[in-house]
Amino acid sequence: MNIKRVFLILLFFAVYSSQNKVSAVTVDEMLPEIKCPDDQESLEHQHGCPKHEEMLSLLQRLVGEGKTKDEILDAFVSQYGLSSLVNATGRGFGRTSYLVPIFGLLLVFVIIYIYIEKWIKRGEINSQLEKEKVTSEGLSGYEKKFNEEYENFKRGE
Repeated sequence: MNIKRVFLILLFFAVYSSQNKVSAVTVDEMLPEIKCPDDQESLEHQHGCPKHEEMLSLLQRLVGEGKTKDEILDAFVSQYGLSSLVNATGRGFGRTSYLVPIFGLLLVFVIIYIYIEKWIKRGEINSQLEKEKVTSEGLSGYEKKFNEEYENFKRGE
């Protein structure tokens, strides 16, 4: 039963830790996450990109509205495209490519655990059947078999 509890705790932790936490963000936290699609420079660096001021004002407006980090990033992607994000990994199919193998391994461990449990129970049942067989035949049955095989060995059969 302890293995089942540990497995459930690990499963709960995996699901809980993969969820995004919703919290308000500041402009300073978001500046390194967004870049100008034209010159590929982050918004935290002042440069001569014509879209820089426009993107900065959009960021300030979204933060002022109390949007979360994901909502702000989605707004920039919808307006400027995926090239406006500094780090575009972990979104869409990229996250799935990490989660599927993890859940696949968990599934394999569960199947192995169930198989081992059944195997142990089957062994216990077989050992009980052997004990019942020995007690029903008694030692004399084994002695007869031993003597017959010993005689056959002596004769060379």
